[in-house]
Amino acid sequence: MSEPALKHVIQFPVNSDSNKVGVKRLTVLIASLNDSHATRLLNVFSKDFNVVRSISGEQTLGIILRDQVDLALIDTSLTDMSAIYICRQIKKSQLSSNTDVVITSQKASRIDHDAALMAGAINCFLHKISPKAIHSRISDHLALVAEKKKLEVRCCVDGLTGLTNKMQFNTVLNKEWHSAMRGEYPIAIVMVDIDNFKLFNDRFGHLEGDNCLIKVANAIDSSKRREEDLTARFGGEEFVMLLPFTDQEGACKVANKILDNVRNLNISHSEDSAISIVTVSAGVASCNPSYTETESFSAQDLLARADMNLYLAKDRGRNRCV
Repeated sequence: MSEPALKHVIQFPVNSDSNKVGVKRLTVLIASLNDSHATRLLNVFSKDFNVVRSISGEQTLGIILRDQVDLALIDTSLTDMSAIYICRQIKKSQLSSNTDVVITSQKASRIDHDAALMAGAINCFLHKISPKAIHSRISDHLALVAEKKKLEVRCCVDGLTGLTNKMQFNTVLNKEWHSAMRGEYPIAIVMVDIDNFKLFNDRFGHLEGDNCLIKVANAIDSSKRREEDLTARFGGEEFVMLLPFTDQEGACKVANKILDNVRNLNISHSEDSAISIVTVSAGVASCNPSYTETESFSAQDLLARADMNLYLAKDRGRNRCV
């Protein structure tokens, strides 16, 4: 059986008409070799949650470390790793420690309840307990998880533009960096800055400046190619876009699309013909984290390289990407 696809279900920002950060449904992972048991769980949990299934411990850990999983139902039918060992590995990693774990088993003799709780599981259930009963017993806990997600999202949002803020961007960047290292795929960053924005504020005032920031933020975010791409306000009039699975050429195409989308806003800037409308400059950097020039090259180094290229674009006349 091939590995089931699982997209990022908590995404900053969520791709929506309002272009605001939001919370999607929680995700439940069902890890079981027992087809009938897995199907019964899936039928119940899929009504309220995004559900994905795995059939081995290795596959389970791969999905959880790569994606946003809120609850893992791990069955003792898995043969390559014990459910308790998987639970310990989930709780040990910073990338997955917030994932709640429930251990299930067909036989009581295969569950060590105390050991499971010590490993970090929130509960254990036998197959004879119906999936509806399991759902009911943990629904209050999952409701609290959902509320926590809402609070976390509010802390991750830029109050003016509705985009992801700098702190959350750095968190996602580090996670995507490690995912790209494991998956051996390229990752790119595009840094964007509004040209001569201080002059715009001086001429039109800060209220119009805020309106300009909102319009530019929407134009940048609309330049994304896929849901996994992430747009953030990095501070002031500076924005940043994270592009997984993207090489330098692909990132430059996105950067040029950003420049076009902002120009097409046709926001009046100055009577000076050289800066008649609002434009942006962009700096692009891409690499494959598995094949960097030095072992110490990090996600922050990639960010710094994009920032350096942004200032090169400014020095070369603005309204361009480097």
